Amino acid sequence: MVLPSLAIMAAWKGVGYSMMILLAGLKAIPPHLTEASEVDGATGAQTFWNDCLWPLVVAQSNDMRTLTVGLATLQSLVPSTSSLMAAAAISFVPSIIVFILCQRYIVQSISVTGMKG
Repeated sequence: MVLPSLAIMAAWKGVGYSMMILLAGLKAIPPHLTEASEVDGATGAQTFWNDCLWPLVVAQSNDMRTLTVGLATLQSLVPSTSSLMAAAAISFVPSIIVFILCQRYIVQSISVTGMKG
């Protein structure tokens, strides 16, 4: 009985920190962006979770799939969590490299457009 209790406590220990990071990220989204999605007719769930459905509908071949759809497909094909996490880690490396190389220009363009948090 002690071991399951420790496992539950260990899982709950990380939930608070994860929720704090998630809420901080959601609060950092400028309100005018969510208001614009509401004006366009999106619900609350569609505002944040619409990255998978549209590419899944539009992409007619495997070569045209986005990373989100590809990872979802891999999740259904491979039961191993470690393979899925490795694929996810590899998939965001090019984005990080582009961000590191273009960080100065990205920050400059955000400051020029007047978007302030």
